[in-house]
This record gives sequence, structure tokens and C-alpha cells, in this order.
Amino acid sequence: MDSIKLMLVDSEEIFLEGLAEVLQHRLQTDTVLRGRSVSEILRCNPGDPPPDVVIMGKDLSTPNIHDCIKKTKELLPETKVAMMLQPEEDDDPVEILKSGALGCLTRNISVDDLVACIRLISTGRIIVSPRFTGRFLKGISPNGQDENHKNDILSGREVEIAALVAQGKTNREISTSLFVTENTIKAHLRNILGKLHFKNRQQLVAYTVLKNRVAMGVLLLVDFGQYDFLRGLVSSLA
Repeated sequence: MDSIKLMLVDSEEIFLEGLAEVLQHRLQTDTVLRGRSVSEILRCNPGDPPPDVVIMGKDLSTPNIHDCIKKTKELLPETKVAMMLQPEEDDDPVEILKSGALGCLTRNISVDDLVACIRLISTGRIIVSPRFTGRFLKGISPNGQDENHKNDILSGREVEIAALVAQGKTNREISTSLFVTENTIKAHLRNILGKLHFKNRQQLVAYTVLKNRVAMGVLLLVDFGQYDFLRGLVSSLA
């Protein structure tokens, strides 16, 4: 397994040093840069190759979290960035992703989960910790509807059709599976998109897939192949 060059940014020195020591051992890497800001770390390590992953808490040089991410991506355009936040913080995961980050993690995450997340983020996967996934789903909904309410407004048949659409089934395949006409499926889809205020089938697919992953109670993982698609979804709903 390739070694990951890691950069840790946080204003709390004890937390930072403890985390660096643990991750250096668990990731089996000799390179864990750390400091209170990205710019400070880069000044102290001129000419060094850029890190593969930056895990950011509070960057004292840029208090605004979104500006902090954007500044980091300007300084390190090829580096993957993830934010580590307090569970009670109310930052919007969608806005964090739109700013350029690939991860939104909680500071109380277990060491095993954090190591796994770092490895996945280094390969380009998007990860949102379970604590933030409710906010994430609400954020990609155009009108910010409550998730339980969204389920209530869809009929049982519509929920079934949405699930089949998310599996990549065509209208013809769905109609054959449910023993109805293709026109009936098209009518159902128009109703579903209208009720959920989505613009197209692609948004319905992405939303249903993400919602199902949240319902499974696992970390929200989006494969690299879906990365641009998710970015497009987030942008289209902004």
C-alpha cells in the first residue's frame, strides 16, 4: 500500500500533536506535516512535494471555513482536502463540498474510521460522516424539505419506481417489472420529480442513492466515477 503524505491543520496544539503521532503510526508514513495554518506549514517546509491529503480543523489564518478551503486549494491544487468539525457545528456539508473539499468529518471520529477515510479521500472519494448526512441531504434538496416529509408525499408505488430508477433501470424495464405501460411509468416519474422539486431524472438518481446510503447507517461514500456527477448535482441545486 502506497504511503500517504499527510498535512494536519488545527489551532489546538495538543490535539494536533496527538493526532499526528497516532496517524503517523497507523498510516505507516514518515511524512505528517502539521501546523496552525496551511501557509505556515508551507513556509516552514519550502520546496517539499505537496501532501496527498490535508485534514483541516481550525485554520487561524483564515477563520471562514469556506475561504479556508478555497485558499488551500489555490495553494495546493492537486491535494485532497477534508474538514474535521465538532459534531455540534452547523456548517453546511454541501457548501463545504462546493468549496473544494472531499470530506466532512467529525472530530470525535474513531482512529480506525479516520485512517480508512484518509485512505479513501486520497483516492478521490467523497466522505461525509453520519453526523452530517441529514444536513447533506437537506442541502441537496432544492427547497430544503424535511426528509421524513419527502417520504410522506411519495406514494408507495412512487417510492418503488424511484428505487428502480436509482438502480439504472429504463422506463421500459420498469414497466415490464411492474406490469404496467411505459406511459404509466412516465406519468409517475413526472409526479415524482414535481413532488420532490427536482429538475431531471439524474437528480432523482443521485438523491435516492445518497439517501439509501444514509439509511444504511454507514459513512456516505461516493466513488470517484460519481465525483463530477455529484459536483454537478450540488451546483445545479445551489
